[in-house]
Amino acid sequence: MKKITFLIILLSNLAFSQKSFEATYKVEFNFEDKEEQNAIVKRYKNIAIRNSKKIEFTLKGNDKISEFSIKKNMVNEDKNVKITLALAGYINDGLYQDIENGLLIRNNPESSRLTARNEFLIKSPLFDDWKLIEESRTISENKCFKAKGKIDNNNEVKKYQNITAWYCPGINFNYGPLGFGNLPGLIVHLKIDETNYILKNLRFSDNKKVDFELPDKGKEITEEEFLKIFKKRMKEFQK
Repeated sequence: MKKITFLIILLSNLAFSQKSFEATYKVEFNFEDKEEQNAIVKRYKNIAIRNSKKIEFTLKGNDKISEFSIKKNMVNEDKNVKITLALAGYINDGLYQDIENGLLIRNNPESSRLTARNEFLIKSPLFDDWKLIEESRTISENKCFKAKGKIDNNNEVKKYQNITAWYCPGINFNYGPLGFGNLPGLIVHLKIDETNYILKNLRFSDNKKVDFELPDKGKEITEEEFLKIFKKRMKEFQK
């Protein structure tokens, strides 16, 4: 496997003294070639593989909150990029982790026919159903440990998605891509089924202040409530 390197401005054993951080992640796919897949699915997967190199994500925060978002200079209005983001599981402008209150916070994705921009403020408990595995590996000279979990896919075809996270206790921030975290160290590699988020660059700061705020617009609802509303509107739209 090709070695993935990332830049750490300060050595990881000094990371405990840092007050904030900013990380860059790339996305990679390792789709299985299944004969039963139809031509459209295969085409979308090929589009995602080709366009994944155009996309990078930023994770930044301090010891209380974090924000995960696509890099602002990335072109995300392109149809092929949108397909890639959808297959990568990224459907929001931002995902926010509130460690103090144990919440994942986001606004609903905008849909001209189903939901208005920032119509809902969705709050759900942070994922914590991790099984820590006694397995470690060195990633760019940092000792990382393995954790596994499952999430409900809300899909009758495939009920669960399998998650594998490699986290580094030497980087003392309990966050990761796509709103995952709650592990004793930063997630440097997150694998959800066939999608991989891999840490590319990382820098620290001794300034605790971050340049974002938790979202507060929209009607506050739970993830379960939002899914019910969305499914109901989808059925009404299809009539």
